Amino acid sequence: MSTRTKAILARICECAPATRWYRLGVAEGRDLRRIASSGPLAENKVIETQGIRHVALRVADVERSKNFYHEVFGMRVVWQPDPDNAYLSSGSDNLALHREPGMNAAATGAGVLDHIGFLVAELTQLEKDYVWAQQHGLEIVRPLRQHRDGTYSFYIKDPDGVVVQLIHDPSLRAS
Repeated sequence: MSTRTKAILARICECAPATRWYRLGVAEGRDLRRIASSGPLAENKVIETQGIRHVALRVADVERSKNFYHEVFGMRVVWQPDPDNAYLSSGSDNLALHREPGMNAAATGAGVLDHIGFLVAELTQLEKDYVWAQQHGLEIVRPLRQHRDGTYSFYIKDPDGVVVQLIHDPSLRAS
């Protein structure tokens, strides 16, 4: 295990109140110090990644969804091998759209995906985004509010009923 990984795990295991993983562990009734230091995975406490590469969505109409994510979030198509598949990127976030044969309006929004989240750097920008969403007639699923963990967010729906969260997390500000 790398020195960097050990340092990160040490911070998590200290369970400092400002550590998001700690707050999530407490909310779920778990003691992360015990989990991180025992059991068969104690030597390799995490799978090392660089973060989420992409989210893949099953959609009824690739063109409609492609337009939505371009017009609302500024994502651009980086590859579209055929009319049933499109790959979009904001530069740091990636989204795959795959047409689901037989998907109809009644079936949209159903499935295992709860929501996808886009991080917004500043609260003032999130507030502007909320007004923009309202002005452009997007379906607001949950209005802008502060959550008990200190984050702020609101939720909208895409054309296929997928819930999209726009979230600002003050704890992620650059120091």
